Amino acid sequence: APISDINIDPFGNVFPCMYFLGKGKAVGNIRGKSIKEFWYGKRYAELRKELAYCDKCDALCHVEPALFFNKFWFKSNTKKA
Repeated sequence: APISDINIDPFGNVFPCMYFLGKGKAVGNIRGKSIKEFWYGKRYAELRKELAYCDKCDALCHVEPALFFNKFWFKSNTKKA
């Protein structure tokens, strides 16, 4: 959530939450701004207000084991090389 996270995909696209990765919800690209500019920028401030309920998100409790065991609730839409 934009309250505590910044997520960057392999192409440099910046997302406010891991659940937005690959869903066309990028707030920009790291090639054009620094992480600090995103974090303190206007769009992230707006997202913090819009997604205020996310400050209680405990998704990382579920995601960390998934990262370890490679089991996810969602499938990637990226194609393998």
